[in-house]
Amino acid sequence: MFLPIGGGKDIETAKCANEESCICLVAGGCNYIFKPHKLELENYGKSDYRWSYFRLQLEPIEPISDAIYEDCRELLIEDFPGHYIASDLANYGRYNDGTEFPKGYRQVDRFLNGSFVIFSKQSVYNHISGTYDARHNKMSSIEFRHYIGTMRQSYYMMKDFNKFLSIYQKNPFSTKEEKEKIEIHRKIEEGCKFDKFIEENWDKWCLKEICDKNNNKNDGKLEFAIMFHINGGTFGARKYVAENGYICEEDVIPYPVSKDGKYIFTDFNGAVKAIVEMKDYIKKLCNESGIVWQEMGIYFTIKLFRIKPPSHVFTEKEIKEVLRSGNDFRNNRLVIDEEGYAQLIDSDLHYEHYRYPVSKESYDARNNYVGQYANLDDVSGIYQAMLDGWLHHLRTGQRYDVDYYEQCEDTEKMLAELEQYYQ
Repeated sequence: MFLPIGGGKDIETAKCANEESCICLVAGGCNYIFKPHKLELENYGKSDYRWSYFRLQLEPIEPISDAIYEDCRELLIEDFPGHYIASDLANYGRYNDGTEFPKGYRQVDRFLNGSFVIFSKQSVYNHISGTYDARHNKMSSIEFRHYIGTMRQSYYMMKDFNKFLSIYQKNPFSTKEEKEKIEIHRKIEEGCKFDKFIEENWDKWCLKEICDKNNNKNDGKLEFAIMFHINGGTFGARKYVAENGYICEEDVIPYPVSKDGKYIFTDFNGAVKAIVEMKDYIKKLCNESGIVWQEMGIYFTIKLFRIKPPSHVFTEKEIKEVLRSGNDFRNNRLVIDEEGYAQLIDSDLHYEHYRYPVSKESYDARNNYVGQYANLDDVSGIYQAMLDGWLHHLRTGQRYDVDYYEQCEDTEKMLAELEQYYQ
């Protein structure tokens, strides 16, 4: 079945919806509700059944919410038969005031207009992935009949199936393909010129004035250095902003990363501000040389170094409390700060996770990973993984990104080893 927004759904059941004059189609585990206008059958007979199809034209209906997607559907909760609501807490099975939905509620896609087409799974149309773009919904019933007729004729006349596919993979309504090819070629050329400019000039830039201006003295327990990266460049020596302000390379790549020769920031916010100004400076140089700036062409990261011991060892209880108090409406990241306290930060904030000695992979919003409705039955494993990351950080003095699924050492053994780093 091909929906007004795309294709690739297998119909499971069809029945009368609770809403008057509407039908509910269940496909791929989703409930699609709409008001039918006309069902048409294009029948090519038994010998050519793979080309036969149904086309279901919908009767336009009024929306009941302000949240309309793709100009043709609403994502709603049917809390009682025939009654719909939109809720920010739908993922949690609750109304906006936190009250649980009644038993038997369901999420539905309510289509306001458009058309469906239904082909056999063995049909040629279904085996052309390009048709999943809902092109049928841009054609009238007659136009689509002619389109399928032409496709069928081409299929039997062309001996080269790959040539047939190359024709019908394309959306017949896309008139921009040639222009897009020219645009892509232009962007590739601009990218190559940018890469060449960066490779030939990165070691000539003096950034010391920018660094000095932003290096606010801070008597903290961490220090920071700025690393420079060329996206898509060949793997080579590690590049960093040196104490003289120039970008330099390390002939040998040590682990842990050495502070030797690097420009050191005592203030993390200052390092971030310096990066912003460095990018603006390089943009200016590109502009002066007639080079189109490539936003993803280069990037900076921040290396962290511990210079003083922390004051606190987080506990499993603290980890649970932090996760429970989290805001699941945003993307979150669990981190351990310089003193050893657990926090949740907004994982969409650029550079922010470089501030923290230990950080875990991001928790995507509205998935019940954090917040008052989160299960948190795996908090013991999360605690162990963060404790293992904290120990790695204290051993090396540098940042550690936690992979939750990696094997951790025994908790008591890790706690015992941690003691030496707090003296």
